[in-house]
Amino acid sequence: MSQIRKKIALIILGGTVLIEDSPEKNAVITSKDVTPWLNKIPEVNIIAEVEPFFVLGEKETEVNIDHWIKAGKIVASHLKEFDGFVVAHHTSSLLYGACAFSFMLQNIPKPVVFTGSQVPVNLSQEANRKLFKKYKGLGIKANLINAIQVASQGPAEVAIIFGNKLVRANRAIKEKGLNLNLFDAPAKAILATIDFGIKSEGQHLKKTVPPFVFKPEFEKKVSVISLYPEENYDLLEWIVNKKPKGLVIQMQQSDLSPAQVKKITELQKDLPVAVHTSNPFLKKELPDLLIVDYLTPEATLMKFMWALGRTKNIKEIKKILEQDIAKEIGEES
Repeated sequence: MSQIRKKIALIILGGTVLIEDSPEKNAVITSKDVTPWLNKIPEVNIIAEVEPFFVLGEKETEVNIDHWIKAGKIVASHLKEFDGFVVAHHTSSLLYGACAFSFMLQNIPKPVVFTGSQVPVNLSQEANRKLFKKYKGLGIKANLINAIQVASQGPAEVAIIFGNKLVRANRAIKEKGLNLNLFDAPAKAILATIDFGIKSEGQHLKKTVPPFVFKPEFEKKVSVISLYPEENYDLLEWIVNKKPKGLVIQMQQSDLSPAQVKKITELQKDLPVAVHTSNPFLKKELPDLLIVDYLTPEATLMKFMWALGRTKNIKEIKKILEQDIAKEIGEES
């Protein structure tokens, strides 16, 4: 009796360079490139029946929230048709996109796997020759094969795979420089490793019980600023005068000075302000502020934008930020 082939949707948002020596000839620049590009990776159709959905090419505008929502709608509207979903994405903003997906696609009952290529598409031929060794093995081909495999039988949640490590998207951390395993995560957010098959870390897998809901509401007008001990208030005032709907402050020190606390408290009377910090005690010290000490910077921004898309009430935003929406909150080991 022949086994029924799994159906996988491949959503293209960039990050499609296959090999290092001639990127432009081996990437999806326009929708017309999709079929010949896929034909260069015959292995994927051995694993599953793959259907592509083109959203964004390599040389178009930088991917943004509108593209993520469009891609999220593809998942939501085709959920019953496919066994899993793969998203090819530029590495520069992949973490933001994957985090956005995790909050949009709540209780997703099927795997959604982000992957991509680390090879830039716009290198000159001369630069390619010089950098060939540097980028060798960092195209999307191996990543895509692994992603299709995971989407066919992996955990039902939004995840990232580069190299052989599958990690929870909203807890992932991007490594510096070029690395086969470009994304890492705390131990309990490492979902599986790929080594001639999928070795699942079963005790860490998310068990989806509630029904799937699609919530693509994001507030796009959110600004981000790093706050240093020097108290760069002029820049802060300049940003506030631009009338954002929300502000994320990335703390570059462990504590807020009394002057900083006073300034943020004043701002929060008219503007939702989320303070991202690594200090686990700050929340208890300053219960009236929106302190986020348990998320990555990328997850903080996307969750805050998602919360603002639902409400502008500070107390309600605080409640949402403290709620575990998509397994983004967890133990660190």
